[in-house]
Amino acid sequence: MKAMNDSTIQQRHTFRRQMFRATLIWAVGNALVTSYLVLYLLAAQGIPSGWFTGLVFAGPTLGILLRGLTPLGTRFFRGKKRFVTAVYLAQVVFLAGMLLAACPGMASEKGASFLIILFWYLACWCEQAGFVGYLAWQKELFPPETRGRFYGNLERWKLVGEMSGYLLSIGLIQIWKVYHTVGNEMTIAYGITLLGILFLLGWLYFLKDIPERGISWEENLSRQSLWQQLAAPFTNRTFGWLLLYGGCFSCVTHLCRIPQVQFPREAFPGIIGLAILLSFQMITKMGQGIVAPRCGAWLDRYGVVRLMVLSQAITALGPLFYLRADQTYWWWFYGPSFCWIAYVGLNVGLPKVQLQMAGREDASSWLAAYGLVSGMGALTGLLAGGHFFDLLRSHFSEAVYPIVFSFSSLARLVMCVPLFYALRTVFPSPRAS
Repeated sequence: MKAMNDSTIQQRHTFRRQMFRATLIWAVGNALVTSYLVLYLLAAQGIPSGWFTGLVFAGPTLGILLRGLTPLGTRFFRGKKRFVTAVYLAQVVFLAGMLLAACPGMASEKGASFLIILFWYLACWCEQAGFVGYLAWQKELFPPETRGRFYGNLERWKLVGEMSGYLLSIGLIQIWKVYHTVGNEMTIAYGITLLGILFLLGWLYFLKDIPERGISWEENLSRQSLWQQLAAPFTNRTFGWLLLYGGCFSCVTHLCRIPQVQFPREAFPGIIGLAILLSFQMITKMGQGIVAPRCGAWLDRYGVVRLMVLSQAITALGPLFYLRADQTYWWWFYGPSFCWIAYVGLNVGLPKVQLQMAGREDASSWLAAYGLVSGMGALTGLLAGGHFFDLLRSHFSEAVYPIVFSFSSLARLVMCVPLFYALRTVFPSPRAS
């Protein structure tokens, strides 16, 4: 590794600031264009909720499954920067096409609905593929010893952008309700979607001055054929533990999502309203935004193993708070919101771990493999969760929620085992990372 001179260090700081700004703008755009807005656009075509709701919410998960195509894209475009720019530009085009298809008179109701869902799926794939390329690009820009701090700060700006996008949406809706003079409810949905598209287009501006490759410390990547590159993550025993963790954890999380959403509304219909449900999410997001930078520094200083396994164990405590909540002590519902702040340790640590495991090889295939397996786990959990919940409810009636939440907590805790085995080889000592 070559010594770093002052100009090189200054360049690295400049690249960090540009990526932080870009991530902030990108997160605002993503928070504005959500699955709920797509449902509004479908409703404008006379499509009722139900089966189409499942189709819309499956879009991001199916996008994760297609992360595996990212290595093909980076090779085709001969560079990660070009690939990231191309797919995110394509995402903007597809979202604009979705908005046009939703405009009155552009197509028949069935044709417009088909185009909306098609463009939504294509946009979701572009987002997921671009995200993998974005992380792989960062590997070639920043050295391993500072990645924890980098991803901690990156996560903070991402969370700030998401919260800003949510608040902007809520504010625009409230302003429109008070002052609107033309149009109907769909008018504001079109406006928010267009604003989100403009943010997603604008974030590419901040990437233009960041180079394709890293600076003096960067090593040459090993030469691999495409098939060797795609197979490498699946033949690595250590990474296999991480894949097992990612797939099972995603499956468990999504398996219990339906009862987790339904329980507050069913058990406390007059107490837990929309405002309180939104406050749960805001507490978690705000906590993560505050903790993220320090979490990244702790990863670099104290090691990945301790922090990530501890974070996983803390998240396992979340569902247990639901068991304590009742009509008198409904505020126990806030317990999971505080426990799930610990997800930030996993969100910051996982990119660092995957890039470290890739070594000198192209990281895009490793990131794509993890996304593929975790996406399959999430899809399996979503598809099976509703069926098993109905099955348990038919047999156990009111006891179904304690059973589900106890299982969720225990399963999350068991996930510490494959996570520990995945990390201990690559990061054998507390300060090895």
